[in-house]
Amino acid sequence: MKQLLIIIFLFYFSTTISYGQLRFGLRGGVNTLQVDKNSKISPVSQLSSQIVNMAIEETNAGIAAGVFLQAKVWKILIQPEVLFSETRISYNVTSLDPAGVQNVVNEIKSEKSQYIDIPLLLGVKFGPLRLMVGPEAHIFLSSTSELLEFDNYEEKFKSATYGWVADVGLDINKFLFDVRYEGNFSAIGDQFNIDGQDYKLDSTPGRWVFTVGLYF
Repeated sequence: MKQLLIIIFLFYFSTTISYGQLRFGLRGGVNTLQVDKNSKISPVSQLSSQIVNMAIEETNAGIAAGVFLQAKVWKILIQPEVLFSETRISYNVTSLDPAGVQNVVNEIKSEKSQYIDIPLLLGVKFGPLRLMVGPEAHIFLSSTSELLEFDNYEEKFKSATYGWVADVGLDINKFLFDVRYEGNFSAIGDQFNIDGQDYKLDSTPGRWVFTVGLYF
């Protein structure tokens, strides 16, 4: 329902402004999560005797691609976007037996997640330079994870999470070059449940996104 309301809002917004004020475009690029490698994924509470210790090993570049509308109201730019994004991350996993003695060597497990990102940006232009900020919704689509090889691992992805965006862009003719930073209001480890026990990351990651776009 939340996703439908957001889409309806964006459609209504686009139809209330004259076509002469609207610019439509496509954009695509790469993203990378910014997570402290010293961050741990720790149990929320000690509910189980068997624990899996997890830590961030590395993050890998993912993709971002989609469409945007840009309207100018007085001197303010209003820019809703709908983007497909993919994030990739690897975890260092250590299994422990019920007595707390390590019985499995460390393993590296990777996970890939897909989302629809819906930012709503407001900003201003200074010549070819754009400065924009705004909220963003992340709609979960699917995940492929090697962590599912563990019998006691369960995914608990939220259907939607929320954050914010700060963007610096450069317009050259019909091309857009953007660098943006995305902050999140929830930690990346919120989806982990291991042996009936919830786990979470002890820090909230951000994400850098680098894109090239084209106005039509």
